[in-house]
Amino acid sequence: MSTQAGVGISQHHNPKVAGQTAVANALEQADITQPDFVFLFATVGYRQEILVKTVRAATGNAPLYGCSAAGIIAQGLADESNFAVAVMVVRSDELRFYHGALTGLSQSSTAVGQELGRRISQANGADAIALFLNADAITVNFDDLMTGLGQTNQQPLPIIGSLCGDNFAYQKTYQYHNEQVISDGISWALLSGNADLVTGISHGCVAVGQKRTITRAKGNKIYEIDHQPVMDVLHDYLEDDEIESWDRTAVNLGLGLVIPGLAGYGADYGGDVFIRCMMSKDEATGSVAMATNINEGSDFWVTRRDTEKMKQAAKQTAFNVLNRLNGKTPKFVLHIECDGRGKMVLPETDKQAMIAIMQETIGRDIPWIGLYAYGEVCPIKDHNCLHGFAGVLSVVC
Repeated sequence: MSTQAGVGISQHHNPKVAGQTAVANALEQADITQPDFVFLFATVGYRQEILVKTVRAATGNAPLYGCSAAGIIAQGLADESNFAVAVMVVRSDELRFYHGALTGLSQSSTAVGQELGRRISQANGADAIALFLNADAITVNFDDLMTGLGQTNQQPLPIIGSLCGDNFAYQKTYQYHNEQVISDGISWALLSGNADLVTGISHGCVAVGQKRTITRAKGNKIYEIDHQPVMDVLHDYLEDDEIESWDRTAVNLGLGLVIPGLAGYGADYGGDVFIRCMMSKDEATGSVAMATNINEGSDFWVTRRDTEKMKQAAKQTAFNVLNRLNGKTPKFVLHIECDGRGKMVLPETDKQAMIAIMQETIGRDIPWIGLYAYGEVCPIKDHNCLHGFAGVLSVVC
């Protein structure tokens, strides 16, 4: 039994040329002519429908899963330009993929999660390994999505995934399923078969100031911190131009939330708080929105990035993953980086060096595909969590 995988990339501005080139390179690396499954990640300079249809046709209409991203990652490359595409092809007699897509997150993330649970329950057997998931960052409530999933799927699975990106526009993201391109939805792929999953996650944030408390919140929106309007409190940490340019704020300033019951989950992540990104602000209501529900009374620290901690933590995470492989050879790597761990924070040479050290540690000859995302999904203590400002290495071996 064996698995053959290959990754190809292109930065051509024509979506047809880019798609065809990336597929040709991926097939050549895998040494196959027809894949069983295809991963596709691309930035939003392309006409998304043309790109997806081109990749599907070039792979013989193989099943396809993916999403738009703020950038792509492959061996020796991390590209956050507006025109970058990465394709991974997989052919295997030991792995199976069952995939799909759903829309309607803005109406009810819970209902989407319930339908996802019903669908994967049909194929979620004893040899299920993991669920790969991409969700629209603009409209998802991740907690509600997970609640719905748990109501209709009784076999917990590790979930590895992303909140899809659109190159810092924060306007519209895309999810891919076969030839279909959707928004306000999820794309997913259930991986089953004869393999193991090894994951590692870390962030590079440090707490700023004292512990604070969320005193008024509803759903995923925060209105008051320590009984003060949230925007007034944030002015203690931000300059006026940072408040106005929210894309700069969203990739630099986060909330380190204390989550009861999930403390002590491992030093390689970086501490017993979950880093979450403030996705948007609403001046009219005086609130900031997260991608998860926020409970009144939650304690947190405001956090800022520390580039040296980020680089050291990424290196340590790669070593931790290598040790957990116990000598097994990876079949492929899915790498998810927060968009704020790229060009918005790090100089290009530092960004490339951070990616390179992880790849050199795990292996330069391994099929490696990844993306820069608006949020990262990775389990902690058997609990599937949404993270911010994090890097996730997921190795199928």
